[in-house]
Amino acid sequence: MSIRRRAMELSFQLVTESNLEIMTRELLAFLGRSEPEVKTVCASNLVSIVERYSPTPAWHFHTLLDILHVVS
Repeated sequence: MSIRRRAMELSFQLVTESNLEIMTRELLAFLGRSEPEVKTVCASNLVSIVERYSPTPAWHFHTLLDILHVVS
């Protein structure tokens, strides 16, 4: 689990405006497969990058809904 958590942390550090949509899609997939202990951190980091780099209000809204759907 330690390796998976470190890989997740590195993935979040690699997110930029140019790769936001691809990385978000991959991180959402990771979120769906992750253990409960990692899920909280991953969801929180996803929300942070969506808030920081969101290209449009519609994308922002739909991505937050996707995060909520995967977490619940």
